[in-house]
Amino acid sequence: MSSELRLVARNLGKRYDLFRKPAAHLVKQFVDVRPAREHWALRNLDLEVARGECIGIVGRNGSGKSTLLSLLAGILKPTTGSVEMRGRVAALLELGAGFHPDFTGRENAYLSAAVFGLSGEEVEKRLPSIEEFAGIGDFIDRPVRQYSSGMYARLAFAVAAHVDADILLVDEILGVGDVRFQQRCAQFIRDFRRRGAVVLVSHSEETVLALCDSAVWLADGVEQARGTPREVMYLYQQSLRRQSGSLEEEFEVAGELTSSAAERWRPAEPETDRPRGLLDFEAEVTPTGSGRIGPCTLSARGEPLRSAKGGEDVLLRIPYSIGQHGCEPIVGFALRDRMGTAVFGADSTEFASGPLDGEAGEVEFGFFLPYLPSGAYTIDVRLVDAASGACLATRPDAVLFQVLSRHISAGMASVAPSAASLVVDGERLVP
Repeated sequence: MSSELRLVARNLGKRYDLFRKPAAHLVKQFVDVRPAREHWALRNLDLEVARGECIGIVGRNGSGKSTLLSLLAGILKPTTGSVEMRGRVAALLELGAGFHPDFTGRENAYLSAAVFGLSGEEVEKRLPSIEEFAGIGDFIDRPVRQYSSGMYARLAFAVAAHVDADILLVDEILGVGDVRFQQRCAQFIRDFRRRGAVVLVSHSEETVLALCDSAVWLADGVEQARGTPREVMYLYQQSLRRQSGSLEEEFEVAGELTSSAAERWRPAEPETDRPRGLLDFEAEVTPTGSGRIGPCTLSARGEPLRSAKGGEDVLLRIPYSIGQHGCEPIVGFALRDRMGTAVFGADSTEFASGPLDGEAGEVEFGFFLPYLPSGAYTIDVRLVDAASGACLATRPDAVLFQVLSRHISAGMASVAPSAASLVVDGERLVP
């Protein structure tokens, strides 16, 4: 196996023998009994995943996705083929499996980490980080039978995220918890990819497109398609529509639009050469702590916005202070979905000729909220020194709001601020 390959599966298959009478299963242990019929949950699958890769497995219920992960994790023994793993495996298949209901969250964290191969001393060092990641507060010292299903899953994911694994197997668990925890899980998987390999099972197109490099579509235990996440999800969604009878026409995957369609969807030319924002919200930053971002507000028609349908004219207010002399502050924001993907954003360089003046002030961004898929969204705010490039302060979940949309079921949108102004020391400055 190549030093970069973490997982290799060859001709992998799993067959179940089905009998008319349950007693026949016991008899088969001693006598060669022919089953009434055979069911192949998975058949003839090859898979290679290298360090730094995340492959998504998609398909309907019963297609063989969970069987595949169980074979990779060593929970099931393959009927055909082989699996070769290099490194420690963390399998997030059924979160909380093995937790004792009468033990506290802390005690179960010790037990679960021990199953992953950590020593008591290693668990002791990592427990504060596990507690912070799970975010269940004082419930860490209560019996887990008092937990909600979300708290149960949060603790289990937090433990699995701290075992220093080389291979991560994830089975449809990114829907647990609130949007902040989902974003934390998605960011953990992105970070994990830098040092390990990930196999991710999901029904969510949003999750696969946001986290995976490639994807495999399974149906009835057999591979149907393999390729980029967008290509595979297109074929998979077309199949679902065809089976439901909602697809009236067949479309082939096309690399280009027809000339008439291209003309219809060509974006309008910008009226002005607006400068593009300077802040990169995909890059990781470590705040210096010298600056401060105050409580931010998102409003529509003068009222705080908690739930939106899309199309609203909204105003985002961001108070800030740089906390030191000699800085050239830039304030920016990014709106993120539940996977932590930046949908759109802007910063103060888009309407100001340069860095902001003054050591403290308030930036207002006005924009039309696009039509977004239903769900929870957060607004990530940053304060950066243009001179040094240092991040003075960040507020990852400055605003949380819900979208209830009847206009769009998937995808993203992008808008530019329709208006912006700067308030310094109580005085509004016109751009």
